[in-house]
Amino acid sequence: LVTAQLASRYAAAGNIEWVATLYRAMQRRLGVAIFVAAVLLAPLASSVAAVFRFSSWNIVAIAGSMVAILLLLAVARTTLRSLQRFTAYTRGLVGESMLRLGVGIPLIWLAPTAPSALAGYILASAAVLIIHDRMLRRSWRGLSRVPRHSASWLDLAGPSWALLIAYAVAQNLDMLFVKAIFGRAEAGMYAAAVTVVRGLMVVLTMPLDALLLPRLGFLSTEPRRAALHVARLFILLWGPVVAILVAFPRLVVETVFGPDFSSAIPLLPWLAMAAMSLSCSYLAGQGLLFLHKRSFFFLLYAGLALELGLIIQAAGDVQAIARVVAIAHASIAGGMLFLWLRASRQPSRRP
Repeated sequence: LVTAQLASRYAAAGNIEWVATLYRAMQRRLGVAIFVAAVLLAPLASSVAAVFRFSSWNIVAIAGSMVAILLLLAVARTTLRSLQRFTAYTRGLVGESMLRLGVGIPLIWLAPTAPSALAGYILASAAVLIIHDRMLRRSWRGLSRVPRHSASWLDLAGPSWALLIAYAVAQNLDMLFVKAIFGRAEAGMYAAAVTVVRGLMVVLTMPLDALLLPRLGFLSTEPRRAALHVARLFILLWGPVVAILVAFPRLVVETVFGPDFSSAIPLLPWLAMAAMSLSCSYLAGQGLLFLHKRSFFFLLYAGLALELGLIIQAAGDVQAIARVVAIAHASIAGGMLFLWLRASRQPSRRP
């Protein structure tokens, strides 16, 4: 998120050499962090495997390698989006999926084990990472290096982490509470509804997330226009999906899980509206951070605290919890959207 914020600003200002310097610095920092983590955690691989009941420490090593590659790939993809090179970004996503299937299926067929399944994922991600990295570095040949902008990075790191933590808490707070309080049957039904809306949330939020910061950067003198553009796309993507989930929850639940999960039907409309509201809050938070606004965190964290209190009060009924979550998230999203649109009336004075 920090890389996306800074790279979008630098690219919008035409400072491509700053983007290049930021990319190299982030890859270098991640490389050092990955090496240190590998050295420190290698002696504990067997213990970690035992705790998570893996058959061998090899699975831990493979999973760690996958995380490392995905982190490096995330920086490359973020940089491509910031430069508005969406064709290369999309080709990378499609190529990774095709490679994952082309390599993973034969490996699983030859050896149907967890390492085989992860190996296809790792090889595909590594191949796309190499392609993106070479593409970016080749396009930057001849650019002069500039001093690292550590102050800007540190200035954004804290607020970005605060937003991501709030997003993670909001995504999981109700599910963790339901699992802790209710029995397996009710928790399972709630989890089924959450699984449907969370999968849709990832699919629908990803393109908006990819587009938001580059649009804000290149329309930095017209932030309201960029905000309204993303808001229109948000309604276009989320509107029909939520309408279907609200109007035909039985059809969706029984198609995905079968008639045995019919108890999840009343939960789906409320959780769908909660997911849409949470996605709106996350995008609005990014927009506010881009405009150097921080006061929205009071609204965000106060809303989450209030949500927790209401969930505790509704502890006797999972449907009441779903309603509380939907209302709380909608209230937070409305406040965040208002603050974003108000702040976007004037362009930010800071780069």
